[in-house]
Amino acid sequence: MMRVMAQNYEGLDIHVMDTRSISYGAGGQAVLAANLARDGYTMEEIIEAVEYSIRESKVYFCLSTLDYLARGGRIGKVAAVLGSLLKIKPVITCNVEGAYAIAAKVRGRAHAINETITLAVAEAKKCIACSVAVVDGNAKDEAARVMQQIKQLIPNCKSFIEGTVGPALAVHTGPGLLGIYVQALPVMK
Repeated sequence: MMRVMAQNYEGLDIHVMDTRSISYGAGGQAVLAANLARDGYTMEEIIEAVEYSIRESKVYFCLSTLDYLARGGRIGKVAAVLGSLLKIKPVITCNVEGAYAIAAKVRGRAHAINETITLAVAEAKKCIACSVAVVDGNAKDEAARVMQQIKQLIPNCKSFIEGTVGPALAVHTGPGLLGIYVQALPVMK
């Protein structure tokens, strides 16, 4: 879409980047770029900073059910049924290509949420500075509890953001999605 816009607006300087993430993982990079532009950084500096942030940032999320992933063809129906019967809850991330990948498999919703927090905190500790977003798909109470925990566990966080996933993602995950996005922030001169 941005490439089409760039063709329609002569002189508009647009650089298209693949965030290799979802939801706030993509939006956070746009916010970073906008803030750097507002602060007077050059296009080259902004591109370098956003590329760093994309490379060093990570998203983790868990679901209350695997049914919606199966309906959307993201996992097989047999895997969804077995996962449900065994109460297996994967913690999902995006790999370096931006595709869904399993970061961990645990049993039960509470363990999945705890593992999501553990993975996100470990990722945040690698950062000099970071921003953290906790997003949910009809899991507001759980998201609020997770945000309280995250605020205590990540001292190098510059900002905490709470949000709700949009319908384009929710249709694939169903209700009960809980995600944590750790955005590595570049150190700018």
